[in-house]
Amino acid sequence: MIKALVEDSPVVREFLVHILGADPGIRVVGTAHDGEEAIEAIARRQPDVVTMDIHMPKMNGLDATRLIMETCPTPIVIVSGSTDPREMATTFQAIEAGALAGLLAGMAPDAAGELKLLKDMGAFTIAQDRETSAGHGMPGEAIKLDAATLLLPPEKIAATLANLAHHRGNTKRDP
Repeated sequence: MIKALVEDSPVVREFLVHILGADPGIRVVGTAHDGEEAIEAIARRQPDVVTMDIHMPKMNGLDATRLIMETCPTPIVIVSGSTDPREMATTFQAIEAGALAGLLAGMAPDAAGELKLLKDMGAFTIAQDRETSAGHGMPGEAIKLDAATLLLPPEKIAATLANLAHHRGNTKRDP
C-alpha cells in the first residue's frame, strides 16, 4: 500500500484525493494547504509520496521541496496546471531539487506543447487515453506531437505516478 500526502489548492487537492483514493493500492494519509503544513505532515505521517503545487501560500512548493529533500527525503510529484513560461521554470527548478512530475491541462490542446517541452527535457510524461477522455483535445494534441511517454486511463495515471515516485524515493534513499 502506497501512502500519499496531497498538498495543493482546495479544488485540486479534492480532485487528487479522489483520483488517488480510487486506486486500491494507494491510501491518502493526509492533506496540506501549503508548504509549511506539508513539511509538518510528512514528519507526522511519513508518506511514501507527496503531490505538491508550486504556488502555495506561506511556503511555496519549490522551497518546500528543497527543505523536504534536505530533512526527510520523500518522493514529490509536482502538480502544476500552469502553462506560464515563468511558472514552468519554477517547476523545472523543483525537479532539479528532487521532485517529479506533472502538468494538469484539462481538455485544452494548448498545453500539449508544454508537455512536449517537458518530455524533450527528459521528463516522463503521461496523457489520458482516448477511450476514457470526455474530450480528447489536449491528449489528442499530445499524441500528435509525440509529447506523451504513456497513454493511460485516469486510475492508471495515479498508480503510475505513485509507483514512479515510490521507486525514485527508494533509489534516492539507497546508499
